[in-house]
Amino acid sequence: METGFVSSEAHNAASSAPIFQLGRVQYAFPAPLALLTVQSNIMTMCLYAYPTSPQVGHPTTSPKLVRIDLDDPECTEEAEVHIPPAPRNRGGGPPQTFDPSMVGPHRMYADPSGRHLILSMKTGENFYWTSGWKRARLLPKLKGLVIESIAWNRIAGDTPGRTQVNGAGGSVRGPGSGGTVTTHEILLGTRNGEIWETVITAPSGGDGEDGDFLDRLARRTAGAVKNSADVDKVLRHVYTLAERQAITGLRSEPFPSSASAPNRMVVIATTSTRIYEFVGSIAPSPSK
Repeated sequence: METGFVSSEAHNAASSAPIFQLGRVQYAFPAPLALLTVQSNIMTMCLYAYPTSPQVGHPTTSPKLVRIDLDDPECTEEAEVHIPPAPRNRGGGPPQTFDPSMVGPHRMYADPSGRHLILSMKTGENFYWTSGWKRARLLPKLKGLVIESIAWNRIAGDTPGRTQVNGAGGSVRGPGSGGTVTTHEILLGTRNGEIWETVITAPSGGDGEDGDFLDRLARRTAGAVKNSADVDKVLRHVYTLAERQAITGLRSEPFPSSASAPNRMVVIATTSTRIYEFVGSIAPSPSK
């Protein structure tokens, strides 16, 4: 070690323990596996049979989401993804034909806890799913955004304040209360080089829109879910890259706090040809 060389014996001892281990998960796939993500030992799968030929009219096949806790493989959750119908052709022309390469799930993102999930479709529709829901919820404010990367909020609940990136920011609050879960402020990188900030807040333990039509109507009449249909309450444009390439990677990290530079944050965005760095400050949230 003193000479800078490592003996082969030390190398063999260090390499005897495997870095990765393979384990089996028993699950009968009702449809082909399209996407998969694992965070905090929670595996989430998107099942979908991609069309192989052009389709006349809006696709009728819907993706299915499956979440498995790898620490307890018997603990499995499933949810449906209901694709909204295509707008009616008021001109009376022939039905629209969909290119199979432009239909179906595009990418899927789970937060570090594995409990928040965003599914982005090739058509620009985006869905959110959290534990306890029987179906994913459409994110109408995000319509038209084909998401290529997400920077999850890693300091939510630790440092209250406002995250500012190149002049744009959003408040970071503590853990959600009142039976809600929230992603706090997260950044979205899109296919056309845009960075957006959004906050998703939803009821915890069950979707407030679950139940039959009369159930939902009664709750709305009583005001139980008033103004709660949309879980994407905030959407703010942050930045557009000059090259307009897809943002393939996006991550935000706080700087170590110091007296000379307190409460600083860096955001890294990558494309196929460049790496961008944005540095901003975290200021106290305005009082409500």
